[in-house]
Amino acid sequence: VPVQPEDEVLKAALIFGLREYCRQTGFNQVLLGMSGGVDSSLCAAIAAMAMGPENVLGIMLPSVYSSAETRRSAKAVCRNTGIECMEMPIDELHDRTVKVFQQHRRIRRGVTDENIQARLRGLLLMAMANDSGRMVVATGNKTELGLGYCTLYGDMVGGLLLIGDFNKMQVYGLAAHINRHAGRDLIPREVIDRHPSAELAADQRDPFDYALVAPMVDDLIARVGPGQIMTRFRQGRLGGHYPADIGETCSEARFRETLKDVYGRYQAAAFKRAQASPTVIVSNRALGFDLRETIINKWSPDWR
Repeated sequence: VPVQPEDEVLKAALIFGLREYCRQTGFNQVLLGMSGGVDSSLCAAIAAMAMGPENVLGIMLPSVYSSAETRRSAKAVCRNTGIECMEMPIDELHDRTVKVFQQHRRIRRGVTDENIQARLRGLLLMAMANDSGRMVVATGNKTELGLGYCTLYGDMVGGLLLIGDFNKMQVYGLAAHINRHAGRDLIPREVIDRHPSAELAADQRDPFDYALVAPMVDDLIARVGPGQIMTRFRQGRLGGHYPADIGETCSEARFRETLKDVYGRYQAAAFKRAQASPTVIVSNRALGFDLRETIINKWSPDWR
């Protein structure tokens, strides 16, 4: 991921945003869930810089689907950034919750079980926040929130959505920048290189080409309609936030089908965005209070 010159400014903005938000809302300490992925790893590094590592608690909430690799990565990030690390496995809670549920109805959809896991994690994070007087830092990014690839009352819980105005590719870029600026891998290289996964099911991987999908979501948030995006693709003027070789590597048919999927997910997820935590805003068009969108919308554009 190429390091952009504005990365240091964006890092400073996140540090300032988290520190000032906590100061003005009365929090001296924060906590966050540590999955071993790039989003939570970046948030942990920023939180340590903003609050001081002694004021940050990273909580690992592994399940049977959490790999040994991501567990090692989560511990390494806590160790490298100097924050306290706590492990609270959710296996027993998950088994009991499923057992109670299935006394009344058999689970028929995989996403139901996946979201139970995410919500149990949110429950434990908020319980620790209540008991310790800390604020939960939500770790989702702009692309996931735009797509609805997040769990309401699960990984979306928190007092502040720290990187909610950073798309997935910007997250990778800022993580790489932090390592370069530190002169060492605060965020382990394998975290940045690993294919992202929610680890809520066996052999699960995020179903997106983020290099293509992230800029599409950004365009939709900026009120660029899908028809306009298709026209720009055909004319070869999508802009620098898309991969430079997109015209050579992506056919029009693939681009259209990806955009249709992204647009459908974006519309369907409006109700989630309406309930998301406040976000540190660093762009001209962010998700949140400055973006008014209907949550009842079945209109579909012409995809010809």
